Amino acid sequence: MSDVHDPFDQLSEFARVDEPLDVEFAARLRGRVQRALDAAAGRRPTRFDLSGVQRATPATRVQTTDVITNDITERNSTMTQVITPYICVHDATAAIDWYTEFFRAEVSNVIPWEGRVGHAEVDVSGAVFYLSDEAPQLGVLAPERDGSRSSVSIVLYVAAVEEFVERATRGGAVVQRPIEEAHGSRSAWLVDPFGHRWNVGTPVYDEAAAASRRSPSEPYYMTLSSPDVERSAAFYGAVLDWEFSPPNPNGGRHVVNTTMPIGLRPTQDEFATTAPGEIVMWFIARDFDAALDRVVTAGGTVVERNNWDSGREAICEDDQGVAFKLSEPAPGYDK
Repeated sequence: MSDVHDPFDQLSEFARVDEPLDVEFAARLRGRVQRALDAAAGRRPTRFDLSGVQRATPATRVQTTDVITNDITERNSTMTQVITPYICVHDATAAIDWYTEFFRAEVSNVIPWEGRVGHAEVDVSGAVFYLSDEAPQLGVLAPERDGSRSSVSIVLYVAAVEEFVERATRGGAVVQRPIEEAHGSRSAWLVDPFGHRWNVGTPVYDEAAAASRRSPSEPYYMTLSSPDVERSAAFYGAVLDWEFSPPNPNGGRHVVNTTMPIGLRPTQDEFATTAPGEIVMWFIARDFDAALDRVVTAGGTVVERNNWDSGREAICEDDQGVAFKLSEPAPGYDK
């Protein structure tokens, strides 16, 4: 028999041994088991429940046996080459609420430890950091709430720095340096109510440079109008080997086996009246608002703007009155 100590012995025997349970090991193991079970079940992140976590001081310990409801994400199970900040706060339950409300964060994988939050994963617009309560016995301590003892600053890029800073200060964050433009971004320095210093900024958009890098716009979708969609589907299926999705609520049919997205549409639906055989084209425009400005600058007209579940659309005319459409696909509707 080997004399090497198996840490699982502590878990199977801890109810009758005199030595204290290695709580750090138990917390790590409990988290790993939960994550493995979640991954096997294929569950996606859900809202967490902090009702089982009590706010504890270092002198107060509450035994917690249940893992808070949360699901693992693909990121949790995939090794990545990134540096992920792991911050400690005086009150993780309050911090999770604060970052959710004022940083618009999504929180997952919350794991309790001794009545406190031992681990949580916080996602702010795709930027991820980890968070926990203090664990003085492990040397894990939070900074002073005013940021005076914080030796690390966290850099975060956001879509609109003015809105972000206004919201954060409304929640109690303190601006140390106001928004100013430097080094390719407009950024501010602020300290959140838990003592962590953030450099929050939005990159400066250089229109000339962006135009030089912009790829040519390509067709996004095409419809062919038919007085009898079902008859046309049978004909083009036989001639062109097109395969179709079931009819949509407007009576159209989508071709499912072509690289170029194509659809058949009735000559009259709730959106427009078209002539038999008329082809309507949508062109993709990822810089949607800037593209509409270019339409007008070039002498064209933006006739109508629409917001659909599939994304934003603009019905336009060129400088000769020829109609065309621009589309900014919503997530999940890309080619």
